[in-house]
Amino acid sequence: MSFTICEYDLCCGCALCADVCPHGAIKITRDVYGFARPDIDPSLCAKCGACRAKCPVNGENESRAEKVYAAYAKDKEIRRKSSSGGIFRLLANKTLEDGGAVAAVGYDGDFHALYKVTDRPEGLDEMMGSKYTEAVSDGIYGKVKTLLDEGGKVLFVGTPCRVAALKNFVGDREGLLAVDFLCHGVPSPVLLEKFLSENFGKDIERVSFRDKTRGWQEFSMRVDSAGKKPYINSQYKDPYLRVFLRNAALRESCYDCRFKAEHYASDITLGDFWGISSCMPSMNDDGGTSAVVIRSAKGSSAFDEIKDSLVLKETSEKALGASNVALYKSSQKPAARGDMLSALERGDSFSAIAEKFGRPVPTKAIVSERLKRSVKKILGKIKK
Repeated sequence: MSFTICEYDLCCGCALCADVCPHGAIKITRDVYGFARPDIDPSLCAKCGACRAKCPVNGENESRAEKVYAAYAKDKEIRRKSSSGGIFRLLANKTLEDGGAVAAVGYDGDFHALYKVTDRPEGLDEMMGSKYTEAVSDGIYGKVKTLLDEGGKVLFVGTPCRVAALKNFVGDREGLLAVDFLCHGVPSPVLLEKFLSENFGKDIERVSFRDKTRGWQEFSMRVDSAGKKPYINSQYKDPYLRVFLRNAALRESCYDCRFKAEHYASDITLGDFWGISSCMPSMNDDGGTSAVVIRSAKGSSAFDEIKDSLVLKETSEKALGASNVALYKSSQKPAARGDMLSALERGDSFSAIAEKFGRPVPTKAIVSERLKRSVKKILGKIKK
């Protein structure tokens, strides 16, 4: 009987098992969809159970929201470059000022997302903004542990499952500030590779999944290529965002996430404060407003250090959760999920996938939504 680490469909691809295996028996491979999977060499595996013991899926975290805020950076440039309110960049800047390092998701030379470490301000630019794909996390836990063992401070920012994996590996160390976010789920990396290669080739200089050219609430996909006009397409029209938002291309474990509700392992959870125009209209000017959930004394202390750089108002977990179901619940698996997997297995082109799974929102619906936002924005200004 083969050795298993956790249930196959619950595996979140965190790659922690490879870092903890004392026998070097586990390597991380990619399946046909591009998702990370552990590959166990039976000739090296001693069935010691180290991987099972540390696997975050097999454990259970307990946390609660100590305080909840709506917030955004006073620095307009930081806010503009961020997916929502710029809280990550302010926390990261403070970490570097204190001589620490930041571990978060950036890109390799081919714009594959991966967890990286930087101790330079210029290294933070690529870490800003949401990345709507599964990021490679192989080896990141060992790098963070080395920095902590040397007495350094580390800000780690990742999906809730990656934060849980890191905490299982290094413990709740004094020098570690662990930040996760309200996670929708991670789509197939192969899907993104198809979109970029078929539409932009090899001259890509920048990819943003949350460009604010049309505002925060009507965010856009943006791709900058050498010598070309930037590609900017609204979430209502962009084929990649349309496919992503239908949920059909997410990793299987994202439909049954074990790291939500009271099971976050982080010190702080960040996210977009969708619904802010209804519960707190004065905090919404369509420039991006963050939700900040403080989950520990360490998180509270770190947030206090950047408060002077923020416009913020305290609110409640109930107010946040009213329009942000990702705080509590996994994404629902759509009926189209099987068809999406089949399309990826067949090697269908991105254009064929987008035609079936990513059709644009009808113009009438877009106009109606824009009108509603305009009215709420005006009301927000009146109430300030």
